[in-house]
Amino acid sequence: MNDLPFDTQTQLSLDRESSQDGSSLTPPSVQKVESLSFVGPIPPPALLEQYNRVQPDAANRIIAMAEREEEHRHKMQEKLINAEIADRRQGRSEKRVGQIFGFSIGTIAIVAGSIVAVMGAQVPGTFIGLSGVTGLVSVFVIDRRSQQPPESSSLEDFEQEDP
Repeated sequence: MNDLPFDTQTQLSLDRESSQDGSSLTPPSVQKVESLSFVGPIPPPALLEQYNRVQPDAANRIIAMAEREEEHRHKMQEKLINAEIADRRQGRSEKRVGQIFGFSIGTIAIVAGSIVAVMGAQVPGTFIGLSGVTGLVSVFVIDRRSQQPPESSSLEDFEQEDP
């Protein structure tokens, strides 16, 4: 009985037109809505063919545009990667310079404390020398702790936390 692939009760509408006697009905009307979507920069071949009918060489222009966009995206990704590499190199250089200066300051403090202690002031010399040793040890211990990667959390951990 129903040859239409949809529910006729919700798709057909009867409109009453106001006439002189108020009893005339218009025939049922069917509205069809089509939607077309695709993923990616290039439309499906059938749509490209339709573009070519409207504007000659439109398909070639669309494909060329997609190729230029892809090339641009690759250049941007390459620039980002190069910037990250340069940033990491700079960070390692700064860290190395900091280590050299920290070691130098610690060594100077130890030597100065030793000299002061030998000259007769054992308590101040010990304090100066120990502050140099403590500074060196704490810097290297703190640096080692900061280099340890944080514990990685897996997707399963997140799934277990969700109520």
